[in-house]
Amino acid sequence: MKKAISLGIFSIAFLFATVFAVSPVSAQTAGAGVLTATVNVGNTPDSKIVIAGSTMQKVGSFKFTAQNTSFTIQDLRVKTFGESNNSSISSVTLKYKDAGGIEKTASQALILSSAGGLATYTGLTAFIPQNTERDIDVYVDVSTIASGANSGALIIVSLDSSGGFKAFDSNGVVDTTLASQDLSSSVTSGKGTLVVRRSVPTLSSVQDYSEILMAGGNQIIGKVKISANPAGDIGWKKISFSYTKSPNTTLNTLKLYNQATNLEVSGVFSNPVTGQLIFTTTNEEQIASGSSVTYELRATVGGFGGGNNLVVVSIANPSTTGVTSSASSVETTGPVSPSFVWTDRSSSAVSGGSVHSLATLDWTNDYLVKTLPLTIGSKSYFVDGGPVIPPVTPPVTPPTTDESALIAQLQALIAQLLEQLKAQGYEIDANGNLVRVPVVPIIPPVYDGGAFCYNWTQNLSYRSGGADVRALNEALSRENISERANRIQMSIFDEL
Repeated sequence: MKKAISLGIFSIAFLFATVFAVSPVSAQTAGAGVLTATVNVGNTPDSKIVIAGSTMQKVGSFKFTAQNTSFTIQDLRVKTFGESNNSSISSVTLKYKDAGGIEKTASQALILSSAGGLATYTGLTAFIPQNTERDIDVYVDVSTIASGANSGALIIVSLDSSGGFKAFDSNGVVDTTLASQDLSSSVTSGKGTLVVRRSVPTLSSVQDYSEILMAGGNQIIGKVKISANPAGDIGWKKISFSYTKSPNTTLNTLKLYNQATNLEVSGVFSNPVTGQLIFTTTNEEQIASGSSVTYELRATVGGFGGGNNLVVVSIANPSTTGVTSSASSVETTGPVSPSFVWTDRSSSAVSGGSVHSLATLDWTNDYLVKTLPLTIGSKSYFVDGGPVIPPVTPPVTPPTTDESALIAQLQALIAQLLEQLKAQGYEIDANGNLVRVPVVPIIPPVYDGGAFCYNWTQNLSYRSGGADVRALNEALSRENISERANRIQMSIFDEL
């Protein structure tokens, strides 16, 4: 009995030893499949303004990683938020790759509710190879203003973690858990948010003819071009210019001009804090769709001191969130004062809407406006210590191939440079070299024998540098200067 029991125990021990000797190897080579999902921040687009009616606008990328085995994602749900925002979306499209690496798309309309919108997908063939990661990208088609899009609507998408997800691995094991919480395209600041507008402005700098800072009235210290998207007209009411300058330089009598018409824009400047110039128009400045207007910031410049006199002008981009309201409300709403107050003039496009005005709720701030922040002027003028000439280039616009026009532009630039050099005490000598002109007092003519002629011709020779005057000096030095001076003196007395 004991032997039998002993043998039985031995047999069981042998069996367990054999099984557990093999099991660890099997777990390493064929572990359980794991599928994880995250927001792919690198592939998710930066937040931006989109035009109402535009299609296939990418909102977010979501990364799926398969470990130990491949997975096929079959069902998925996409969520959006806010009733007014959802009415701005006409459809949601997924892009993914199947088992053959071929790109596939699937589109669904949103089922709308006060809580948000939901797009449900079934029968997908999104394939994630073993130990590999792939993205599923989410795109939206944006409604037109006339069909329900709201100016200022925010479009953000999320993958729904509460249900509607199903994937299976290569062994047919089903996974219905996407993540512990919804995956939002806007999880990272500045990413995955679309702002709907009927049209949009673009601000850009314009190169001036010269980068030399000139003293005097009506001097251009900055230029900015405002362009309207072809989708529609835009208007603006306020621009805030930021500036830095050298301590002695003064800026007074500020004005804003339309470069094309050379007419002053009606409005007022304010200077609430040092380094900021705010211009508010009397009336809305309107820019037609597909066109642009270049504005010149002009000032009376003075107070030049020794060293480098500098003025740099820019337009900042302080707003980190969008505001949609009346013009006056946009100017005062939010934690910071906006640098640009503009409108897409969308209220007139809404069926039954109000005719656009300063009071309609289609005005906004500088949030996501391209290409802010922006430097629109940098000019300098150096006094003492030698000439520091900033680079001067011909105007970028308007381009011309007319030879006479190009020569005239070049002559004007050269003349401007020579004037600046002369003002700084330099001149071009007879050999074409740039030389410093020493300050030498003019010696008054006095009668002292030959000294009268010598001093007078020396001064004349210094100022003109002419060959005839130099020859006269040499001749006088070889002759009896005193005798010639006496003859001149006697002839003067005879005339008297």
